[in-house]
Amino acid sequence: MLVARIGANPGMDIPAIEATNAASDKITAELGNHVRETMNKIADMQNQTMNHISGVMQVLAAPKRIVRGADGRAAGIEVLQ
Repeated sequence: MLVARIGANPGMDIPAIEATNAASDKITAELGNHVRETMNKIADMQNQTMNHISGVMQVLAAPKRIVRGADGRAAGIEVLQ
């Protein structure tokens, strides 16, 4: 069968071409999985960042009260929740 294939395509190394195609398909599949995993990690990190930003926005929007020291001067701010 190999002899017939070689005779049908003179000058072409069919087994080498098939091996190259198989290796290319395997690499493409592995890279595809790696890209998907990387994209999922990026999406998770983005969700964590958005959760942190949401928490900061809640603190910024919360009512606050000035805390005064013993001398009556402003010493800080307290967030009322």
